[in-house]
Amino acid sequence: MSPPWSSLEEEHRSSIPMSPPPSSPPSHPMSPLLSSPEEEHPPSERATPEVCISFSQIMPTLLDIASMKNNL
Repeated sequence: MSPPWSSLEEEHRSSIPMSPPPSSPPSHPMSPLLSSPEEEHPPSERATPEVCISFSQIMPTLLDIASMKNNL
C-alpha cells in the first residue's frame, strides 16, 4: 500500500516541467494555464521564459537548503 500523499506528489512533480527544453512546442501542458488570461500571446512564447526564470531563481535556494541539511 502506498501512502495517500504519494499520488499527490506524483501529480505535483508531473505538473512541473523539469526536462523540456526552452523551445518546447505549443502543446506544452503548462501553456493553457498561462495563456488563458491573455490568449493573444502564443503559449510557447509566454510559458517558457517564465518557467526558466522561476527555476533559475528557485534552484540555488533548493541547493542551499540541501547543503545546509547535509551539514546538520
